[in-house]
Amino acid sequence: LVAAINGKNLKRRKALLHPKVLACLTPQTRPFFEERLANQFRHTVPADHRLRAEAIPPDRPLSFGDGVEFPLRPTHAIHIDWDTGPYKGVTLIAFLAYHEGTWRQVLPCVRPEKLPQMQAAKEARRKHEQRVQSLATSMPQSLRADLSRLVAEGRKIDAIKEYQRASGEDLSTAKSVVELITSR
Repeated sequence: LVAAINGKNLKRRKALLHPKVLACLTPQTRPFFEERLANQFRHTVPADHRLRAEAIPPDRPLSFGDGVEFPLRPTHAIHIDWDTGPYKGVTLIAFLAYHEGTWRQVLPCVRPEKLPQMQAAKEARRKHEQRVQSLATSMPQSLRADLSRLVAEGRKIDAIKEYQRASGEDLSTAKSVVELITSR
């Protein structure tokens, strides 16, 4: 799994999936499914990652909300953890089931009635990302310098509040803008 994520190869990544997961893909659900897998490619799992496996008790509820369900119940979960900085880290969780002599990842499948809601949410995210990009691009250099300084001092929350005060933007947008300008 780590090698497939680090290889950034969707075909290799899909080869690790349980056949029942692949069977639930339709032309309508495939883009959301592939986007979910490709989203993991924004990470590169370092060699010093930590791996933890756990059995999932049969009575533990596995809920992802309305409109999505597992095509079969996973029996185990693995947690891949690594640190990205002081007090910061990433955890990827994969659900597994044993199939024909090997472990396969189990992902929830999307019901057709959930698709319009998912498409609307995807469009809203796209519009939000465009707005954040526009706000970051048009930000006065003096404000950008002040925010970058606050983040460099370990005061990210103060930077977000300062941008929110100066721009009048909501908290979510302010956070996204500050993260965008300080990630470059």
